[in-house]
Amino acid sequence: MSETSTSGWLNPIILDRITDGFFVVDRSWTILYLNSLAEMVAGRKREDVIGKHLWNEFPHLVGTTIHKQYTEAMESGKASSFEEFLPMANAHFETFLYPSPEGLSIYFRDISARYEFERQLKLAQSKAAEGERTKSRFLAHISHEVRSPMNGVLGILSLLEQTSLSGIQRFYTSSIRNSAKLLMKFLDDLLEFARMESGKIHLVIEDFRPVELVEQTLTLLKPLADEKNLELILKSHLSKGLTLRGDPRRIRQIILNLVGNSIKHTQKGFVEVSLKHMADEKLAHFNFEIQVSDSGAGIPKDALENIFEPFSQANNGKSFVRASGLGLCVVKDIAKLMNGSVSASSNEGQGSCFNVRLQLDHSACSRLPLAEEVASTAHG
Repeated sequence: MSETSTSGWLNPIILDRITDGFFVVDRSWTILYLNSLAEMVAGRKREDVIGKHLWNEFPHLVGTTIHKQYTEAMESGKASSFEEFLPMANAHFETFLYPSPEGLSIYFRDISARYEFERQLKLAQSKAAEGERTKSRFLAHISHEVRSPMNGVLGILSLLEQTSLSGIQRFYTSSIRNSAKLLMKFLDDLLEFARMESGKIHLVIEDFRPVELVEQTLTLLKPLADEKNLELILKSHLSKGLTLRGDPRRIRQIILNLVGNSIKHTQKGFVEVSLKHMADEKLAHFNFEIQVSDSGAGIPKDALENIFEPFSQANNGKSFVRASGLGLCVVKDIAKLMNGSVSASSNEGQGSCFNVRLQLDHSACSRLPLAEEVASTAHG
């Protein structure tokens, strides 16, 4: 069949102007037509190949993916597409096959630019991942390196406090100890952040009683609140005997970070922790909510959206109101590990409220939460 015999259903003028390759073979694999781009890719003039057998003219393609895909489309009668690197053109092509009773129409486009973009993107992602790993290793190394001499400082300070000191000297040693403890807390957060970044944090799931866990944690924080004459309050809407399954160590870490942060930024008034149960329609999980509110200076509205980012700072225009360091960032990452979320709300000058929702499992010995509110003040 000659090129002119296809003129009733092919328009060479239009097909030569399209930016993609196109050619047609009949059911015996005789080449009926190819446009100008197909000529360029094949490296052959159309007058030299039209009327010739496709696989005889291009024997190097026999047995390749191209040969297999063309044959399957011709035999099945089903349209298909595939992507393949064509050595003769040194390029990647996306090919569309449209079989018909008369033969097979092949349409292909050069997607080398897309492949190169994807290659560069994967390379950039690989470099970014390696950069993150390097950063995490560096943070972990710095944390460990600073921790050792700081433990030495605390040890010498303990010995110094056992000697005869004047009132002002004891005040100075107390200030040094408090500063050292803050630095150690920062190092703990730094190491935890590095672990989170490197994906080395894993949950240890076990049975625990959330109300008892929070009470015990607040006992550790009460001396900090007492130093500032702050009221540390626990309000629980849950039964004290309620048992859930989760990682109590990580939940304790959330409480320590959130309540510690509120105590730090509250000069007078209170810090309140509220425990709630959010209904789960499927009853497959126990949605545990921890709410920490305070009567501190509050957070400006424009700073709220970044408050859980590392080292974010809230500025009220006169002085820095709140600096989150890494503590809140760690809280966010732990909540994600527990299929949960964290949010914050605040009115500047009226305090702040942090909400953490965690998806925990029911324990076999779980008790339902009480309907009425059980309120208590944590040890005082």
